[in-house]
Amino acid sequence: MPYTINYTLNLQWQPRNDLAIRLGYAGNRGRHAVIPIPLNEPGIATSTHPIWGETSSYGMEVMNQNHQVDVNYDYAPISVEPWNTYDAGNTDFRAPYVGYSPNAADFKTVGVSAYDALELHVEKRLSHNFQAGGSYTWSHALDEQSDIGLFFTGDNPNHLRDSWASSDFDRTHVFTANFQVDVPNAVKSSDVASYFTNDWHFTGIGTLQSGEPYSLYEFYGAVGSINFGNFPTLMNPVLGIKDPSNPKTAFTGNKGAFRGAGGSYIPTLDPSQIAINYLAPGTNGIPVSTGNDPSDIYQTAFNVGQRNIFRQAAQKRLDLSLRKGFKITEKIKAQYELNVFNLTNTSSFDVPQDQAQIRQSNGCSATAISAYGGDQNCNQYRSYLGYGQIVTSNNPTDQKTALTNLDQVPYATGSGKSTQLSPLLQIGQGTCTSALTVANTSTCPNNAANFGSVTGTIGGSRAFTMGFHIMF
Repeated sequence: MPYTINYTLNLQWQPRNDLAIRLGYAGNRGRHAVIPIPLNEPGIATSTHPIWGETSSYGMEVMNQNHQVDVNYDYAPISVEPWNTYDAGNTDFRAPYVGYSPNAADFKTVGVSAYDALELHVEKRLSHNFQAGGSYTWSHALDEQSDIGLFFTGDNPNHLRDSWASSDFDRTHVFTANFQVDVPNAVKSSDVASYFTNDWHFTGIGTLQSGEPYSLYEFYGAVGSINFGNFPTLMNPVLGIKDPSNPKTAFTGNKGAFRGAGGSYIPTLDPSQIAINYLAPGTNGIPVSTGNDPSDIYQTAFNVGQRNIFRQAAQKRLDLSLRKGFKITEKIKAQYELNVFNLTNTSSFDVPQDQAQIRQSNGCSATAISAYGGDQNCNQYRSYLGYGQIVTSNNPTDQKTALTNLDQVPYATGSGKSTQLSPLLQIGQGTCTSALTVANTSTCPNNAANFGSVTGTIGGSRAFTMGFHIMF
């Protein structure tokens, strides 16, 4: 059963009658939180640790472009990878329960969490027509998953501790302040002028807080294909970067909320910093090719320790309210109010686009694409290739071009603050060739061109409201 252990310690000091200061610590520890764990995750089969007779592991199937089973460019798989199951490769044969989806979820009470916070609050109570308060919290929340949902969001679900990181809702610094000013009455209440000069109140509240953490995600096989093939349907695996120890190296220095010429995106994240954790043949049960077969260099692993290593931009906001009271009779009163929300019209940017389909459903080498002869195995849409199949030869250049066409990182021009991602690529840019252009054009779509750009905000722009209330 899920439960939490909560504890607090507060010190309070009142240096004078209208001033109070509180310094405190608050914390909790969560145990047995509910997490959706794929209950049928395929294991790693090796010659010394076979699973249901399988002695190798591959989540993508490699095809030999020089070994065709007929004249229509239907390619034969390499000899050590004969299977291409529903979830790609031999994944379905390595699952604990063969015949059931590897993505079936079991909502287990196995999660843990922690929260620690230092809290400071200063309050000046109403005196001399003025009161104010301010609070500051320095805190850290950690867990392995922050919400239940349908999907496991993190690294390998069989190793939950690999996903231990800042919670999705963690905010390191939160500062709030409020005030109220009661304008002194200028004339006596019996005077007609009091209806215009008396009972004015001015209040405000401001917030300044750190942004929330976020991760990069890819759930099409660029992460964890050795376990889940090319489409882990009940997982959001974390996509890695080149230097996870210093996430700032992945930022361009831009806010990510603006567009350039021709609709190009100006991202806050640099897609060239994306790193895919490829596994080598001979490791993790990946078979070593024989004869003239190409090598399987296309399997990917999970990225340990990269959950929630980024943080969105800080958010700030100031709201003000002006109110005027009216005494109509002893029992009936009225109040007029004018409210200004987000006085400075400051934009609070949402998390940038943090996911992309980097791994395509299948892939072909450049020479296989140019030689497809009008059939549809290695044309633009690879219509007759199965999910998770890669066509290449044993030529290292062919294998590299197949990898480039399989894993399409968004193509960017420039570097640093000059980084831009165009929605359309010209021939020669990225993976764009004449064989892959959109019909009747000389351009190719840029895969996930909005990756790393901000497309939403939190809260609204400056707004004014007025109201008139009668109370009796």
